[in-house]
Amino acid sequence: MFRCQTVAWTLFLWAQIFAYSLLTTLDARPTYRAIPVLLGCTGILLLTVLIARRAADQKTYLLFAAWGFMVGIAVLLRCVRNPNHPQEPILQDWHLNLLVTVFTALAAFVWSLLGHVRQVTEPAFYCYVWSIITIVAMCSAFNNASQTAIIIYIVNAALLTAAHLVYLKQVFDMQAPGQNRCIHVFRVLACLTLAVAILIGSVLYKMEELSQQDWLHYILAVEGVLLLVLLVDGFLGFRNHSQDYNALEV
Repeated sequence: MFRCQTVAWTLFLWAQIFAYSLLTTLDARPTYRAIPVLLGCTGILLLTVLIARRAADQKTYLLFAAWGFMVGIAVLLRCVRNPNHPQEPILQDWHLNLLVTVFTALAAFVWSLLGHVRQVTEPAFYCYVWSIITIVAMCSAFNNASQTAIIIYIVNAALLTAAHLVYLKQVFDMQAPGQNRCIHVFRVLACLTLAVAILIGSVLYKMEELSQQDWLHYILAVEGVLLLVLLVDGFLGFRNHSQDYNALEV
């Protein structure tokens, strides 16, 4: 039952992200684009309330739910028009980038506290997640078309690949062969594939190899692959078991 609820919540949140991307691609009115964002934020808020009942062992989910909610609110304000200037949104693109950077940096800091102060995570997993959060923060900070941003995105793609490969080696070294390791490897490789695809597409867009419309279609394609990953993970026997070594106590 818990697994079905997890899959249902995951697919609901994915649907809101995909709906927002699709409406953006179709150049829908900002009011319409705000609807899936509002639904997503409401869903995250409700999910956070449900998770909070078991806060003692769900700290990681609470952390990323809070991050997702704050980013969702920022995107929502990006969709809403400024009453004093109806042609402009309340938040400009650079405001959104700044807020996402700040929220992600805060998430990295809290994750550090969880990893070091409370000592609730296995070192390799801690470093792996922290590196991903840090790279997201850097990409948000340099989300523009400058030459510096292009270089940083390329370097981040290389660093992201290296972090995943190092963590995969740790998984193979520390975990016994079996279903749990298969699950773990699948999820890490899926994360690597999707993240690198986003970074490569972003670099091509910044270099003007992709038009804005091509970039929007590219995002939809990546989200389609994400749906396939979620379905495989949710319905084809991949179960969320604890790892064979000292995994994160969420």
